Amino acid sequence: RLALVPPAVPPLEPLDEPTRRQTRQAFDVPTDAPLVVYAGDLELGDGARRSLEAFARLREDAILVMACRAKTAGAVSAEGRLRERARVLGVHDRLRWVGETPRIHHLVGCADVVPLPATDLYAKMDLPLVLLEAMWMARPVIVAAGTPAAELADGGAALAVPDVDALAGALEQLLDEAERRRALGEAARRAAAERYHPERMVRAYEAIYDEVLAR
Repeated sequence: RLALVPPAVPPLEPLDEPTRRQTRQAFDVPTDAPLVVYAGDLELGDGARRSLEAFARLREDAILVMACRAKTAGAVSAEGRLRERARVLGVHDRLRWVGETPRIHHLVGCADVVPLPATDLYAKMDLPLVLLEAMWMARPVIVAAGTPAAELADGGAALAVPDVDALAGALEQLLDEAERRRALGEAARRAAAERYHPERMVRAYEAIYDEVLAR
């Protein structure tokens, strides 16, 4: 018998406007610019390249922040290849390379969209914690279809896209339509409270232990 217990993260509140503006200024992002934050791996799963390729098709005032922790020595060469690709695509000046930051919650919280379209979540959780945190903060989340992370899109709480074309289309729509962003962000926050709250996880584990001990 299999019991599925979803992961959990502590509740996070959406950023207020002053904090949002201060955070953007701290990361050299215009306060009114459409902002995409990629907080996934540089090396594995192709999520960074997919995000970069899709971003290159967006409006020229958009900014992409790469907030990626270097897990191995290979991250240096991976970043180098992505930087060169950004130059070829003509978007190098609209990227911000943050790397690992202790202010990741603030950075994610001031994003307009948080994509993590990796096709392989090796060495990560099936439901990446940074995406659950983004959902708590009412940020629209985009993942890759056909992956474990696509579960986040159940009930319309996130978007799951099959390829770069679909990712670019989803990003474009969300950046251009404030009401669509707001609605998806609210759905994400509701899902976080209903599915990924620590209290829910605790109750699920308690039920399992109670059942086992009662046998």
